[in-house]
Amino acid sequence: YGSRWLVETSYLELKYYVGKLAIHARKMNSIYQEIYAALDLYNLSNAVIQYCELHRPEPKRNLKYKYRLNRKYAFEICRDFFNYKILDEDYLIQRILKHKTPIKPTRYFKRRTIRKADSNQHRLSGQ
Repeated sequence: YGSRWLVETSYLELKYYVGKLAIHARKMNSIYQEIYAALDLYNLSNAVIQYCELHRPEPKRNLKYKYRLNRKYAFEICRDFFNYKILDEDYLIQRILKHKTPIKPTRYFKRRTIRKADSNQHRLSGQ
């Protein structure tokens, strides 16, 4: 599971952030075109995000948490850029660098989870 984690998170980003939860085409060539367009958007956006991560300035003061770029917002901004709604590259990078999310440490308390009975349990008991 640990070795597949990057694949799983990439698939989640492709599915929800890029918007490939559903395919809207009917013909096979159109379906391929839609999937390849989504993959191109995902790869180009990742390249822009990686560039922004490498060229991000250091914070001027000590902060409580470390921060990383908000990837969902970055994908939305990159989509606008690739659809020619944003024309300036510097403006694109400034907007991506502006939106950050804190990296919070792991939990210090045990999670309390209650296992719910399966939906078919009522059929098995007390027949």
